[in-house]
Amino acid sequence: MPITEFASLSLIPPNKLSDPHVVDLFSKVSSWQASSSGYPLCFFTNPEEPAEIHLITGWDDVRAHERWIASSRNQELLQTAEGFLNIIGMVHLDLDFNAFPVGAESLVCVRSAGGAKGASEEAKSNSVASMQCGWIGGRW
Repeated sequence: MPITEFASLSLIPPNKLSDPHVVDLFSKVSSWQASSSGYPLCFFTNPEEPAEIHLITGWDDVRAHERWIASSRNQELLQTAEGFLNIIGMVHLDLDFNAFPVGAESLVCVRSAGGAKGASEEAKSNSVASMQCGWIGGRW
C-alpha cells in the first residue's frame, strides 16, 4: 500500500510564494519528485499564515522516499532552498495516497485528543479538541 508524505515548510521573510525564485523551486520540486515517486504533489497554504506551505504526496513505501531524500536531485533542491525556506517537519502517514483527494481545493486538519480505549461513544465524540488549521491550495 502506498504511504502519504506530509511535509510542513515555511518561507523565511521577506520571501513570498509569488517570488520568481520560490515559484521556480516549487516547480522543480513538483516535477522532479513526481518523476521519482510516480505520484503527484499537492501544495497547500494556510490563509492565516501565508509563509506556511504543506506538501502532500505519495510514495510506494518509506524506503522509496528515503532513496529520494538521499538523491542528488533532492540535495540540489535543498541547497537551492537554503536561505529562503525552512523545513518545519515531515511525517509518513499510514494512509494510502491513492485515497487522497488530489483535486481538493482545501483541507481541514482536525486533531483529536482522548478517545481512550473502552471510552463511551459520547466521550469519544467529546474528545475532538478543535480544528487545528485549514489550508487552501492544490496541485502546483
